[in-house]
Amino acid sequence: MKRILLLTLFLLPLLVGAQSLNDFRSIADCSWSTVASWETYDGSIWVSASYYPGNGATGIVTVSHNLTLDVSVIIPDLVIDVTGTLNGSGNFTLTTTGNITCNGTMSWTNNAGGAISVGGNLNISGTFSIFNRNLTVTGTTILSGNGAFTDGSDTGNNNFSGVVTLSDNSTFTTNAVTTTGQLAFGSNFLTNSAGAITIGTATINGNLEVNSGTFTKASGGTLSVTGTTTLNNNATLSITSNSQSDFTGKVTVNNTAVWNSTGVITSGRLTLANGIEQNSTGTIQFGVCTFQSNPQQIAVADNTGSISFAGTTNVNADLTVINSGSGTGTGDVTFNGNVTILDGVTLANNRTIVIYGLLDGIGAAATYTNNSILEYRGTGSPMATGVFNVANVGTTVNYSRDGNQTIRVATYNDLIISREGANTTNRTKTLDTGSPLVVNGNLTINEYNLLYYNSTINNQIIQINGDLTLTANSGFYTPNADVIQSLIVAGTIDNSGTIYFQRSTTKVYRYRAHWFRRGN
Repeated sequence: MKRILLLTLFLLPLLVGAQSLNDFRSIADCSWSTVASWETYDGSIWVSASYYPGNGATGIVTVSHNLTLDVSVIIPDLVIDVTGTLNGSGNFTLTTTGNITCNGTMSWTNNAGGAISVGGNLNISGTFSIFNRNLTVTGTTILSGNGAFTDGSDTGNNNFSGVVTLSDNSTFTTNAVTTTGQLAFGSNFLTNSAGAITIGTATINGNLEVNSGTFTKASGGTLSVTGTTTLNNNATLSITSNSQSDFTGKVTVNNTAVWNSTGVITSGRLTLANGIEQNSTGTIQFGVCTFQSNPQQIAVADNTGSISFAGTTNVNADLTVINSGSGTGTGDVTFNGNVTILDGVTLANNRTIVIYGLLDGIGAAATYTNNSILEYRGTGSPMATGVFNVANVGTTVNYSRDGNQTIRVATYNDLIISREGANTTNRTKTLDTGSPLVVNGNLTINEYNLLYYNSTINNQIIQINGDLTLTANSGFYTPNADVIQSLIVAGTIDNSGTIYFQRSTTKVYRYRAHWFRRGN
């Protein structure tokens, strides 16, 4: 009996401790200032309130009914139960020196003015909606369960000073906020939620980490991430709006995560300042992209998905495409649009890249350096302005467009003239102006490709310090014009195609080769 009594005396303070002196709870649907809709805890039991919360000594306020805030109040902590709803009205403000926990519904909508200020943490497992209101959260913001945060207007400022974390199936929707500066995160934004994050404008003054679900920039305004951006697991980051997005820190895509920003189609509206690392078997797809500010890398790990750039890529800072770690970098790096290099800036590839658009520089000091394989599929001559550095030992340039191309006259290591696909229509590949074209290694012309000298240049020279190979159905032609051209081959000519010198005035042929067969 004594043991039972002692246990009861021990548990009693714990049970009573669920409430504290001057805590409030709602007892009916009504307005906040209606005193009769409240009870207060007197230290022992719940009693009818003699004033509304915030109009006297107040502890934790619990809302379990449908209430409308019709006065401005400052209270320590607010809890909205799963059965509770708190509606904003007019210009009235709600300020907590501590936390707001929303397990039910906070509906601060359809009225101009007013504000919510949270001095502590904001915890949402219910529905928290604001419209035309200012929201300030000093502490952390945590969304869990099926918690949902929505800002449905472009009026009012949202400032989250602490870390914002989403889990379970929670969602965060602010795509109606499109005025830059009206949604700001002072620290990291982290989502482990399978739910959707949909934003317009946002400034994240920390790291963005998406571990599951989708993070979508779907409307106007600027998305600015000053820290790193990391996608893990099966997460997706999607930019569907052709508005500004700036990533100051490194972008890393891991596991099976996917990046898609093909919605950005205007130059300068998506910028990277510290490069990309592809560690995912998923894809990274850009529209228009600008690399700026710092020397950067596009790093591709082993057994990864591809990286593609659908629109123009502006290289405004030194950029190197590499294999990361000890990986072979099996994922493709493809530029489907133009690649433009700023004056004084170098783009280098230490692994294979494919360029479908025009590769060119802005200014004489713009430099492209090939340290691996360049698959060039643009129609125009690459780097007509700037430096085309493609002679490094062990490197290859492959003009592989399935169509006619202009070949840059430069010094190469190995040079291949080919085409992608299985089309059997002959494609003409013509040297641009200038001389000589020098191949320090081997020149190979593959089937259904015809390499032509330039018809407007007299005595244009091709000098091959290695071997010349023509496969079946390929050709090496001088133009049908009154010009003199020169061919110098130091190694072997292996001709299964056609070498055709078309005009009698094309008279100068100098070669040193083990075997040579002249066309008609």
